[in-house]
Amino acid sequence: MIRKRKSPATIVFIAGEGGHIEQARRILASFDPEVRSASHCILITDTDIQNAGAFDDCWVVKTCAPKHRSSRLGDFFIYAKSSAHCFWRMARLLDVRVAIVTGPGFALIPALAAKVLGAELLVFETWSRFEHRSKCGNVLYRFANQFYVQHEKLLNLYPKATWVGLL
Repeated sequence: MIRKRKSPATIVFIAGEGGHIEQARRILASFDPEVRSASHCILITDTDIQNAGAFDDCWVVKTCAPKHRSSRLGDFFIYAKSSAHCFWRMARLLDVRVAIVTGPGFALIPALAAKVLGAELLVFETWSRFEHRSKCGNVLYRFANQFYVQHEKLLNLYPKATWVGLL
């Protein structure tokens, strides 16, 4: 049985290491102070980071880094198990209102899990995309409540997107 959610309204940021986390930090920094103080902000990432910075908590979804990725099926099961655990924690502990995704591919399952839990899904196509869609962006575009691109050229590929410029 799923217990009642215990946290205040939660904003979940789903971001991979490096530039993706930096984009998430910039989005969080742009929040109105009243919104920030009334919300619990969690970072879901694919890497262990020592200091979650401005986030209230940090959860890690286990996956292989692209340069270490093998073709073994075991890697998929580790990712699937870790993603399922993340979904279970969100459902049991959080009142997820908004999920903000800055990518990369590992973000797909946690983002869809947040959507299933009733969160509004805001997706930012990564700033490293100029002329081609990312795999994650291509899928999440169909489910996002709002989809943002950081380069105007991508508006041709994502006609319903909003251009926001670089974060």
